Amino acid sequence: MNQDNNFQTVFWPVKGVETVLVSLWVRSGGWYETKVKRGIFHFLEHVLAQGTKRYSSYLELSKKLEELGINPKNSVGGYFSIYNWIIPKETFSDSLALLAEYVFNPLLPKEAIERERKIILLEYFDYWDKPINHFNHSLGESFFGKGHPYTFDALGTKESIENITKDDLVEAHKQYYQLNNMILGVVGDLEEKFVNQEINKNFKNQRKGEKIVLTDDVVLDFTRKIVFSKKNADQVDFSLNFPTIGFKEEALKEKYSLAMLSYLLGRSRVSRLNLRIREKEPLSYSIGSSVKHFPQKGVFTVGFLSSIGNSRRAIEIIKEEIETIKRNGISEEEFRGCQKSFIYHVSLSFDTIYSIADNLMDNLGCKGRIFLPEEKKRAIAEVTKEDLSEMAKRVFDFDKATIGFMGNKENLEEIKSTGIDRII
Repeated sequence: MNQDNNFQTVFWPVKGVETVLVSLWVRSGGWYETKVKRGIFHFLEHVLAQGTKRYSSYLELSKKLEELGINPKNSVGGYFSIYNWIIPKETFSDSLALLAEYVFNPLLPKEAIERERKIILLEYFDYWDKPINHFNHSLGESFFGKGHPYTFDALGTKESIENITKDDLVEAHKQYYQLNNMILGVVGDLEEKFVNQEINKNFKNQRKGEKIVLTDDVVLDFTRKIVFSKKNADQVDFSLNFPTIGFKEEALKEKYSLAMLSYLLGRSRVSRLNLRIREKEPLSYSIGSSVKHFPQKGVFTVGFLSSIGNSRRAIEIIKEEIETIKRNGISEEEFRGCQKSFIYHVSLSFDTIYSIADNLMDNLGCKGRIFLPEEKKRAIAEVTKEDLSEMAKRVFDFDKATIGFMGNKENLEEIKSTGIDRII
């Protein structure tokens, strides 16, 4: 399904389920906040729940949501504001109409804005009370550079939250909450003709506007950096971050090559780091790796949490395994096991209405098209051992890595004095 005026929609039928997931993604998140007040889209997501033209208060709107059996799960990230509404199949028509009312006709009352401002500030302080969030933010700023949109948290700043006005919210809503800036997905046991009819009835005549294009900020060449962050705890957090390609450039095969490399190095139960650092030499309870994708760049992260006494050895093992993979590649046994697991997990990722919707919407939002399970499995099957070896050589450049340590004052001083940071 694909509506006129660039309003993208997708429907995926799932037989035998009693609930439907309606997922609306709006191109509005922290990464867009270079020309508007920081945190405005998260603020807007809050105040949309405070009443609409038809349901003029939080209580009236909430009663309607409850009456229709709607379980709303709304969130704001870097790229999108997401409205995931899980609803009973029998209330689909009324629920879809309410979603349109909710996002297109908010009242944004001043008294509700002031109430939500207090709630958002509490959320802000709760988030920044956690040392790990400061650590990750410092790593991001060191990695991308201060002021880069990829480092913007959707909550905004204390100053911006305190200064967002109703006029700011009205203007942001008018500019961003329009059809050409939205993607709508429906997953459930419904007929396509009926779904299309209801979407047209509730969305076709809404404000069209223009599609907002995310500004591609220049990502500078990466250089080796070391970040030290304090926390009042005995254990040390270690984070090793390498730049990779972004999702705008990467092909599906490259995406899976990166993911498989992460799986084999530290993300799975049978990964090299898990078997050595957790099972063979019990140095850390928590060890892992991951890949985070941004439009222009990605971040391949390896990290652990452990005592200061174990940290040096754990870092040595990480360095050894990365260099071994770069030099010798991946064994046939490791590769085949990983490839099979990934193919099976494609099927598992389409096992619930929620996971199906997340796959479809993420594909449409980030890549501009849908990749069906069969296409994903083919891409995985095309990945070779040689591809993983080349990806390892391409990614694991220690001269471009951002390295982070978080711990108490004594542990950080010991790291600096003994040169643990120089091992990696």
